[in-house]
Amino acid sequence: LGEVAPKGTVVNLGSNVSYSMQQLLQEMVRLSPSWSEGNATNLERRLRLEQDSSRLRFYDERIVMADISKVQKLTGWVPQPDIPLLLRMLLDYWRHETAFRYPEKKTLKNANADESLAEL
Repeated sequence: LGEVAPKGTVVNLGSNVSYSMQQLLQEMVRLSPSWSEGNATNLERRLRLEQDSSRLRFYDERIVMADISKVQKLTGWVPQPDIPLLLRMLLDYWRHETAFRYPEKKTLKNANADESLAEL
């Protein structure tokens, strides 16, 4: 961009695709290790999705999509979004983050095994 656009040129970058929160949520549930096609009824019992209308803001945009025509015209760039990959990366990040923040408590069995090893 620095080679083809005048100094100070501002462009928007984006995937040129718009996703609803419902679509993203469905994809994240599908990527969950506990999900399987034959397990839909069990999943429905474990997950209860509710919309909290008190958190909705009337001024939020219903559809957000970047106008990337300027950067495309300047550079010929074509976005190649891989939403499933990005969602897997997001899930992995939060799985690691929560494991770090909230390590599982030792079970009584594991605690006893640790004591036995300490005695050796």
